[in-house]
Amino acid sequence: MGAPQFIYRFIWAKAHSLKSIDGLISALCLIAILALILAAPFQHRVKAPAILVDAVKSNLPPSYSDTENRFVAAALEHIPAAIVSALIQGKPMRGDSGESVSRLAATLLDPSQPLKSRRRAAWSLGKIGFAEAIAALRQSLVTAPPQLKSTIAEALGHSGHPQAKILLYALLRDDDESVVRGAVRGLAAIADGETITHLSEIIGDRQRSHAVRTEAAIALGEVGTPEAYGPLIKLSGNKQDREIAEAVLSGLGRQSFDRTRDFFRAYLESARVDPEMRVLALESLGQTTGDVAPFLAQFLTSKDADVRAAAAWAIANLEEPGDMAQQLVGQLRTETQPEVRTRMYQALENQETSDPASLLPLIVSDGDTTARVAGMKFLATQLAFGEGAHTLAKQFDEMVVPQLADLSINGKDFQIRLGSVIALRQARTPQSLRTLDAIAARSGEAKIVQAAKLK
Repeated sequence: MGAPQFIYRFIWAKAHSLKSIDGLISALCLIAILALILAAPFQHRVKAPAILVDAVKSNLPPSYSDTENRFVAAALEHIPAAIVSALIQGKPMRGDSGESVSRLAATLLDPSQPLKSRRRAAWSLGKIGFAEAIAALRQSLVTAPPQLKSTIAEALGHSGHPQAKILLYALLRDDDESVVRGAVRGLAAIADGETITHLSEIIGDRQRSHAVRTEAAIALGEVGTPEAYGPLIKLSGNKQDREIAEAVLSGLGRQSFDRTRDFFRAYLESARVDPEMRVLALESLGQTTGDVAPFLAQFLTSKDADVRAAAAWAIANLEEPGDMAQQLVGQLRTETQPEVRTRMYQALENQETSDPASLLPLIVSDGDTTARVAGMKFLATQLAFGEGAHTLAKQFDEMVVPQLADLSINGKDFQIRLGSVIALRQARTPQSLRTLDAIAARSGEAKIVQAAKLK
């Protein structure tokens, strides 16, 4: 009698002689075991871990005969190891798309498949993380093109498998730079003490290419742990590596502030970071997303004018700058440095609410032409937004337009002249529009004439 027939008769007999709920549960468990055995492809029917089989043997109901117990225990030895592992660890047997490990492996190893499909299969296998999935990733490394190998390296890093680190260290010696960079990202995904140390060594290794060292530095910044910050802060103090440090700050500045908050706080508070790098760090945060404006605002009162200007410039460039108008206006009234005032006016342009009329006397009397034009451009922007439109428009035409008309023709440099025309164009008051016509007729500068005509 075959195993399936035996189990069928065995279960049927037990189910028809049930005298308690325990008997029903036992029968249902045996049905589930039979389903697992029959569903598994023959080639995958490898032995289950001995510890599991022993545990099952020791927990078999005493009401079964020795023959029955031996048969069920023997049947369990044919349950696929991957299924057993899934039952124990709760890991998915399939990728996000629902494909099985075998199907994903077939796609990954098939050179006729589109590269995009093979890369997607590699990611799915990495997420599954079983020995079978890692074996497929390892096998594909032999013949995979560089782009695919790079993706496999990252997938290995996210797999959580013990062999992943060994494979990634080997990939760091690959001849193709893109593969090495993928291995760097894979190691950063592991982010234990050993891999952080290894990435730190790569940053300091001048035998490595600039791209690989920068990749390692950015990857460390994204790790988001205090252990990873140390090498990056040290890097900023080395003038020979300044170019890499700048690339790192720029790269991290593009990340969500929720991910990089701790890094930037540690970086800007470190006494090892020189003033120039502190300014670059603040300016890079103008590219970020998230609630970064309150963090930047605390640097508006710094003793270092360059730091104040950098913080204001970052706020000016934020897509979501928050409500910083009151703080910027308050700081403007006491700010002595023209460059800082210029940046603060630019930051105010990025604010939805402010009191532009109260700043008009301060702006028109500013002794620095660049700061004054920035302030007048801010007023023009508020008019475009409809802030205090009637009163502000009248004051703008009387006090601001004449200055802008003169500066658009006689300004000391092109930026002053162009900025004046842009301010008139943004205001769109009747007087500013008439002034633009006059500038187009009077100016002998082609770009200024062209800008004045773009009403």
